[in-house]
Amino acid sequence: DEELLIEAKFNLKQILLQKYSEDFFVSTMKESDAKEYNWSYSLGVFNENNETVTEEKKISKEVLVYDVNLESLSNFIKNKSKNTSKDILYQKLNLDKIVNDTDDFIWLQNNPSTEKEKTKLMRSLVLVGKPKKQKDNDVMRKFYDEKFERLSEQDNHRSMKQVLESYLKLYELQTQNQNEII
Repeated sequence: DEELLIEAKFNLKQILLQKYSEDFFVSTMKESDAKEYNWSYSLGVFNENNETVTEEKKISKEVLVYDVNLESLSNFIKNKSKNTSKDILYQKLNLDKIVNDTDDFIWLQNNPSTEKEKTKLMRSLVLVGKPKKQKDNDVMRKFYDEKFERLSEQDNHRSMKQVLESYLKLYELQTQNQNEII
């Protein structure tokens, strides 16, 4: 009973952490006059010249974003935008996100970042190694679903009532925080 609620609270915490950290990241980028990258920026590259520039991409391992120094990123963008009229672009980033590009999430339109800039970007992130095995966050939910199904097949209404009460607590927790998730 309590395990289901603990699991639901953990899942809710993860969802809210990712949502709000992404919101803070995006608002900081917008305050710094950076623009979110979308596919339409790529069209400009093809229209300016017909050759495509391919940069040799290093293969990097996946890591988990643990923290982001937003002040450092904001200063980086302000310094980069001083001498140009081109847009500074970014890709969304949030805490607990698994990434493998830790130095290419902010760049000047149509210009790759220099090694020095990539180092500055990398230093603005606190990264941890990706967990080797992702924990199944719905183990208890699956257990209760199977238990409820078993009890319904056995016509054990008293035990079904206990499982339904657990689901009711879970539902109340979700509805309390529904606006936060959306």
